[in-house]
Amino acid sequence: YTTEIVARDAGIVEVVRQAGTELGRVYEREQAQKDARRREEQLRQIIDNVPHWIYVKDRDGRYLLANKTLASAYGLTINDVLGHTQQELIHDDAEAARILAHDRSVIATGQVSTTPNGLFRAADGSMRNLRITKMPYTTQTGELAVLGIAEDITEQVAAEGELRRAQRMDALGKMTGGVAHDFNNLLTI
Repeated sequence: YTTEIVARDAGIVEVVRQAGTELGRVYEREQAQKDARRREEQLRQIIDNVPHWIYVKDRDGRYLLANKTLASAYGLTINDVLGHTQQELIHDDAEAARILAHDRSVIATGQVSTTPNGLFRAADGSMRNLRITKMPYTTQTGELAVLGIAEDITEQVAAEGELRRAQRMDALGKMTGGVAHDFNNLLTI
């Protein structure tokens, strides 16, 4: 038994070889797309599991990215937040304008900005204290935007307030004790 490639078979072999090469490219492309989707899903999961607000907004204040923590503060889903502006979500024109001006300032200056104690009214009506850091960000399309991370520090602010009250009460107690001691000394004279 011998195999011999004749001219007619050589053309078929070349077609099969090219088809195999193209199938290999298609497979590699599909694998690369699967890997990219897997990495994107992993990054999305990380962003959504962070207990701080993470978001990206464009120059017009439109949310390009938002995590679950931010969306739940608005009482919405991520998809309900994306594509909307701060003004559309909080319905306070003056506050939305102030936030937009601050975002645009971060974009224009290229400087990181930190607000140590910003206030936010959550969907449930409660006031939340936030430590907000904003930085310039360039999207994949080259658009300038602002990347923000906000940490809810409401409990920390409340605990610090309780500590200050306790320290004042302690100081008042010491002062009152000292006055009482001095008063007793005067009475014994």
